Amino acid sequence: MEDITISINMGFTHNEFKRLLPKALRSDDYTISEVGTGMQVQHNLEDGKSVQMNISEVMMRQITPLVGFSNVDVDIIFSGYTKSEMEDKLALIRRGFQKGGG
Repeated sequence: MEDITISINMGFTHNEFKRLLPKALRSDDYTISEVGTGMQVQHNLEDGKSVQMNISEVMMRQITPLVGFSNVDVDIIFSGYTKSEMEDKLALIRRGFQKGGG
């Protein structure tokens, strides 16, 4: 099975990302490594599957001269997943990182 990579932009700082990560992965069994100005998360499952997240440095998106928000680019690499399994896992991850009530 080939690895499947999904790239998304998320409105978080590294600290916010770390705080929500256990909920998003439905686990606290993962490692976080600092990689340059970014981070890497490795989550290995007992069935041989794994999820790796490469998180960019924190960037600032300016909406107006006085309003902006932090965001990061995230590459999520699914290893050992079928397309259907990856879609299900990605939906759980997105739900875990969801902000607000929407």
